[in-house]
Amino acid sequence: MAEQAPPVAGLSLDAGGVLLAPDHHKVAVLLAPFGIRAGAHEVDRAFHSGDDDAGFHPGEGQPVVEAFAHRLALRLGASEAQAEDVRAGLYRVLEEDWLPRTPDVTVPALARLSSRIPVVITTNSDGRAAHRLHRYGIAHTGDGRGARVRAVVDSGVVGSAKPEPEIFHQAALALGVPPERMLHVGDSTRSDVRAARAAGCPAAHFDPYRRCPASDHAHVRTLDEVEEMLVPLNRRASVRPPTPQQHYAEGTR
Repeated sequence: MAEQAPPVAGLSLDAGGVLLAPDHHKVAVLLAPFGIRAGAHEVDRAFHSGDDDAGFHPGEGQPVVEAFAHRLALRLGASEAQAEDVRAGLYRVLEEDWLPRTPDVTVPALARLSSRIPVVITTNSDGRAAHRLHRYGIAHTGDGRGARVRAVVDSGVVGSAKPEPEIFHQAALALGVPPERMLHVGDSTRSDVRAARAAGCPAAHFDPYRRCPASDHAHVRTLDEVEEMLVPLNRRASVRPPTPQQHYAEGTR
């Protein structure tokens, strides 16, 4: 008999890559001298490569983020020499300059989620994640535009960063639920999915372009699919890996 897991009572969402995206205007300025187009869609697709070993792991130091900046430029069509030229500029964008990701879709979807289940934002950042989310009208913890969430668990504030388990435990504490009852959704299999599982939380991979080949964890393309996951997770409660038909939020449409 499969081991039974308790129903989900709280939701943790990553910020960068899920709610926020790198400022494509500033990326475009850096790449324009090379004749490379970098609109919002192009930057988003390049950011979500599906190659987790070459993924974005903020909070792990400048060399790691700069290496990702170099790969991001390559994915956008830069040559090795061009990518090296813009590495430092892209690093500054990834450290400082983020915009709402698909705001016309993301903000209403987040509001629906937060009206159904307690939500926290769990992110590796510099202590200013709550300010950014409030500024752009995505989420707030008191009064403001966007969805009301229980807390913004920022690595720069709590002193622990993904993939360390402590940041997930802090998120569960903010929700008032045990880790095994908090679903975490993020765009990195390493820093979100595997790390959340190691901390005792169920997890799903935010993979908007279906680039992750793994079949040992659930995937979602949108926040609406996160909402669709909540009912099946609360009905089912098996910790077995999803079947291929469950690979994307209980099946593709």
